[in-house]
Amino acid sequence: MRPRTLPPGENGFNMIHPALVSRVLVALLIFATLLPGCAATNRLFRDRAAEERAAALLQIQLSDMRFADEYTAWVTERVSVFQQSTDDPGERLAGQSWLVSQATSAFTIATGPNPELNAIDMLVFATLSRMVIEDRWVGELYGPSAESLLVAHQGLEERDWNFAPMLMSEAQVIELRSGI
Repeated sequence: MRPRTLPPGENGFNMIHPALVSRVLVALLIFATLLPGCAATNRLFRDRAAEERAAALLQIQLSDMRFADEYTAWVTERVSVFQQSTDDPGERLAGQSWLVSQATSAFTIATGPNPELNAIDMLVFATLSRMVIEDRWVGELYGPSAESLLVAHQGLEERDWNFAPMLMSEAQVIELRSGI
């Protein structure tokens, strides 16, 4: 059996019309010419103010999340000391409940949609948490055994309020403090 041969001019490929080839080449040339121009246009007309604002918001969000991590670490350590100082399972459970609620709230606040409002919410949260520990835990329920937890909350509150002037004017800080 001999191999089949194709008739002359039929090599198995369709012939491409020369005009079509030239059109494709011209289109590729135009595309290659305009592509770098788009990058140059983007560089010329980009919104630097918006980019700087986005970068500033990112820094605030990172600060919020860092504070939430530190807040949770401090509270965890002090709750552990409180739990070790008592033999009462009810007090240990109260300490664990406090820890879980504080960690959950801190992380929820820090990961909210608006970094600036998250930071202000964290100020309110830290202040109210300190007030609860001071008035209820130390003042009414557990007395001196909760003092180290109060000291931790006071330190966290102070650290957070030191961050406030970067977000608000002095008048706004005073108004927020008096509102809490």
